[in-house]
Amino acid sequence: MESNNFDINQAMKFLHFSPNIQVLALPAYSSRLLFIQNKNNNYIQHLTIREHLAFKDVQELINVFPRLKSLECIIKEKDLELIIRFLLKHSIEKNDRLHLLGLQNLNPPMIHRLQEIIDHEKLAETYSMEYIFNKVYL
Repeated sequence: MESNNFDINQAMKFLHFSPNIQVLALPAYSSRLLFIQNKNNNYIQHLTIREHLAFKDVQELINVFPRLKSLECIIKEKDLELIIRFLLKHSIEKNDRLHLLGLQNLNPPMIHRLQEIIDHEKLAETYSMEYIFNKVYL
């Protein structure tokens, strides 16, 4: 679906008529994704959004896609700490399935801060962090 003329309405129609989709990659985020029919019955497990997401956006996506195993996105620097705390605590509390988080365009201080947050606050018992092609994977 990569194109300069991204139409969220077309994406929504596609999702409505294809309920068994497991992988979804979108060039942009739209709150319209929150209105997917039968949101608790969707099967999307791997979601990539190639646009900046705010803390609120990540919260909403986690609620709409309960089977999510991986999320790749660009997050706003000001929301880094909130998003990491939310995702890791949510995974522990809900015994969540989210196993892979890919964050694009993190600069070295953000990567260091990310690791510091996880280690200092003991947000994960075990985790690994890899930097591959301008993305950090947790």
